[in-house]
Amino acid sequence: MKETADYKNYDYIKVAVKEKRSKDLENMYSAFLWEQIECKEHNRYYDVLNYTFRRSRKIENKDELLYLQVTAESKFNEMDKRRYTKHAASTSLALYLSICAVALIGSGIAVLLLLSKIFYMVLGSLLIAGGVFASFLVFFLLPKLFKYENIRYQKLYIENQDKMKQIFLKVTELTGAADERNKEN
Repeated sequence: MKETADYKNYDYIKVAVKEKRSKDLENMYSAFLWEQIECKEHNRYYDVLNYTFRRSRKIENKDELLYLQVTAESKFNEMDKRRYTKHAASTSLALYLSICAVALIGSGIAVLLLLSKIFYMVLGSLLIAGGVFASFLVFFLLPKLFKYENIRYQKLYIENQDKMKQIFLKVTELTGAADERNKEN
């Protein structure tokens, strides 16, 4: 690309993206008048593609387009980050409650085996009961929290998609180009 790059007439941008999101990226950059000139696999990661785009330096509304492009890129990346962390709360809670349950049951058994007074027998039984209760909390509450996190993620995803549509409507107004992303053919 270095031998044929025309930096006087074109701006260039290089972007790396996961293969499963590559079509979304291509459509997004084409809406901002970027022309794809190269797509190749990443040297180290098998599921990442490296893209090179170019765009004429002499386009109208370049500053507004650049602002909208940065906003769209931010929204594009935000949903990928959210997708990987959408179950962080339920996972953390499950780990915490599971560790507490194991610790309570283990300490209850240890108290029962090592100490023989009636007080310690009651204490050991209560510790075991507390551990079983924590296990039931994990078993019954976690699926509800997991479902809630999925609903919350879907809501954020739809809000993000709506914001992206608003951005692309502004881009369409600025460039006068038809929005090709949602056509089905």
